[in-house]
Amino acid sequence: MTAEQKLLLGVTFYYYIMIGIVIFVSILVLTSTIVIVLKRRQSIFSAAYAVDLTCNLDHFDLHMPSLPANTADYEPCPICLQSIQVKEEIRRTPCEHIFHTNCLDCWCIHNLNCPVCRSDFSA
Repeated sequence: MTAEQKLLLGVTFYYYIMIGIVIFVSILVLTSTIVIVLKRRQSIFSAAYAVDLTCNLDHFDLHMPSLPANTADYEPCPICLQSIQVKEEIRRTPCEHIFHTNCLDCWCIHNLNCPVCRSDFSA
């Protein structure tokens, strides 16, 4: 192998190394940017959900107050499928379905409708 061939081989090897480094740094910067954007979006949506949650629960407390169950004759809660015991807190929806208070509150964080018949709670 001549000196020119060795030099050409060295330069080619150098360029391949440099291209690899540039690609690696580009991927690193792109990944970091995506992570930052997703975290910002998540914090924006979290703040929006927090506002909606308080509004929703205030609305539900007004229109569907939480009451203690007075008998054990209720059907199981359609959300958790557990039986409703006497003196457990329940909510009766405008469509006459009965749920554990905590189950319905958790459901209503993301949904403004009945889990059974899908009637709208926001009205």
